[in-house]
Amino acid sequence: MLEIEGSPDGADGKWPYYITVCGESVEEGRIFKKLKKEYTDSVPKNEQKISYFVAYEENGQVFRKYDFDVEGENILLILDFNLKKGDVATRVGEVVTDVDYVEAYGVRRKRLKIGKYFYWVEGIGCDDENGLAPRIPIPTFRICSRILKCYEGGELVFTDKDFLTNTTSIGRVADDIIQTEYLYNLQGERVFRPSKGIYIKGSRKVVIR
Repeated sequence: MLEIEGSPDGADGKWPYYITVCGESVEEGRIFKKLKKEYTDSVPKNEQKISYFVAYEENGQVFRKYDFDVEGENILLILDFNLKKGDVATRVGEVVTDVDYVEAYGVRRKRLKIGKYFYWVEGIGCDDENGLAPRIPIPTFRICSRILKCYEGGELVFTDKDFLTNTTSIGRVADDIIQTEYLYNLQGERVFRPSKGIYIKGSRKVVIR
């Protein structure tokens, strides 16, 4: 989970806010991250200056708990990075039109293009709230948001412009892993600070204990 600086779409930064992890809770055997959304300047109509929500990540999927039910459920899958090209990604039938990798600030991340307009980046989120998987009906008074910047440990790791940077195809990633001596995880992402686990270096597996 990252610290996110966002802005309502079309507001040109009029209502900037941050989303930060501020705690954890255990529900139904899962560890949910508690996130705080706080406007840093003026507050749009029908919004609170500070609000909270919870979400959890599991096996490449991100789920969020809502304070209302959608089709009888209030914990909904909002991002799924296990999807492949051609898979249906949203409740209105938008499909994954491309899968590749994007590199920003020295880190390579998996990216999915959803339909014609939206992007999901693993470890970051969706470039526009309209592109989330549930496609929850949004009241007319609510303004959808977009990500401007993401921080991790106080360091900038991603910006809105990085969603659209040049791509690296999955096939090219495989070639890069074989031809270089960089360290990669099993998802094909370059690792800069490895912990215990299995990695790929060149054409061989490396186990760090």
